[in-house]
Amino acid sequence: MKILVSSYTDEIFLPVMRRVCAELGATVTDWFGAHPSRNPEITAERYLPGAVVHQPSKASRGLLPYPVDPRRMPAVDRALIERMLPYERTFMQMLEFYDPTGSEFSARDRGEVYHSLLQFGLHILRERKPDLFVSCSIPHGTHAY
Repeated sequence: MKILVSSYTDEIFLPVMRRVCAELGATVTDWFGAHPSRNPEITAERYLPGAVVHQPSKASRGLLPYPVDPRRMPAVDRALIERMLPYERTFMQMLEFYDPTGSEFSARDRGEVYHSLLQFGLHILRERKPDLFVSCSIPHGTHAY
């Protein structure tokens, strides 16, 4: 079983996921962490060998932690944009929380970030073909909704 994990507090969730993997014979393929442990002994690299660890500062911009031939990245075509249209507004509204004056991100910037994240997410899903996605918390703070 291949698992994608979104962690909020690694110090708490890494030991949990290591045990889940041991009991189920599962593998975490990708670890998306928000707050690394302050304990240097508790790291995704140490607890989940082989998992790709995505740093928040890069993953939030749709940047992979390893090089990929751009031709291997999925296209963000009209069909994908239309399928995702119901969710685009929520994404744009979440950006507004971080830019209340509208001066930090232009509409074009927001669109580019949205398309980059669609491409990033689709690439991860197609490459890993996960059996399960586990999140230790809601995807964003309640203030973002």
